Amino acid sequence: MRVGIDGNLLCGQRTGMGTVTYNVLINYQPQKDIEITVYIPGKMDDGFYSKMKECGIKVVTYKKCNYILWEQIVLPRFLKEDKVDCVWFPYNTASLFSPCSSIVTIYDVIYMKESFLNPPTLYKKCGLLYRKLIVPFAAKKAKQIITSSKFAKDEIVSFFPKVNNKISIVYNGVDIINVKKAKELSLENDFYKFKVENNIGQDYILGFGSLEERKNSMRLIQGYEKLPIKIQKKYQLILFGFRGWQQSKEYAYLKLKHIQNVKMLGYVSDTEKQLLYLNCKIFVFPSLAEGFGLPILEAFAASVPVITSNTTSLPEVAGEAAVFVNPEDVTDIASKIEMLISSCSLQQELIEKGARQLEKFRWKNTSQSIFKIIKSIENHS
Repeated sequence: MRVGIDGNLLCGQRTGMGTVTYNVLINYQPQKDIEITVYIPGKMDDGFYSKMKECGIKVVTYKKCNYILWEQIVLPRFLKEDKVDCVWFPYNTASLFSPCSSIVTIYDVIYMKESFLNPPTLYKKCGLLYRKLIVPFAAKKAKQIITSSKFAKDEIVSFFPKVNNKISIVYNGVDIINVKKAKELSLENDFYKFKVENNIGQDYILGFGSLEERKNSMRLIQGYEKLPIKIQKKYQLILFGFRGWQQSKEYAYLKLKHIQNVKMLGYVSDTEKQLLYLNCKIFVFPSLAEGFGLPILEAFAASVPVITSNTTSLPEVAGEAAVFVNPEDVTDIASKIEMLISSCSLQQELIEKGARQLEKFRWKNTSQSIFKIIKSIENHS
């Protein structure tokens, strides 16, 4: 069976869905009856090429091109030329011109609800419109749909009722081994340099930053602003992954209010991200909507107490191992941060529960489940 995989988001700096696909592939166990080819429009790092080779996965590269052109025109041409039997599209969209059976991963349908006016940049507006147009047809055409939580499945079915019987839930995982390696490696000096360069102090609260309103960065900042002065003086708020933060309304707000103890970081490497988790006091993730919520598991893996939202898929992922907040209530966010940061016993309790919750989420299991679904297509073709 010849299987093609869209490797678009494996190029360059991997985040989000690209990270999930990366982990699924490096945890793949070679099977004699499956021949896998990953198609990428650009370059991957050399280490990833080596890992693909070890897993018996072939990589075909093409020059960098527009996302839509790649997905709708270029990739289908490759699939046809290589006589691929089945293709996996892992990034919420798919080609409408695929010459073979397709499997689509749909993490959420947040974009189906969102107004075109909401995204802050033209690029994101175009991405929203593209998904609104493509996903309904891609979901209908797909032989199977993969999603990452029961909540996400229910949301998908609410928009596309006819696809209910072909949706499979496959939880994402978290790479605990890499986190342990980060603890063992002699990276203290590098991390010290990283902290100095970014003006990060000894003690800090960690959060995820984004231009996307649903990530709720502004309310997290406002919640931090409501904390007692003694807590603000002792703990910085560090927001990582905040691409384009210099143009954000959050940054403008910090300047207007002269808030000094909040630091925004753009893209960080996997190692830097792990070390940020490992050295923070607590992690706060008050997102308004998530199809899964991988950062929660990353925090659990680093033995960090978590505060997250009581909405969408996040309670499903966190289980009993987090403190929950109403993400639209700034006062609630502030009070829960103060409660957790002030209680060592609660912090330890959540760390222990987080370790137990992690047992449900392993990349090896994720990879095996996805390729089992892919193989099932051959039997139903």
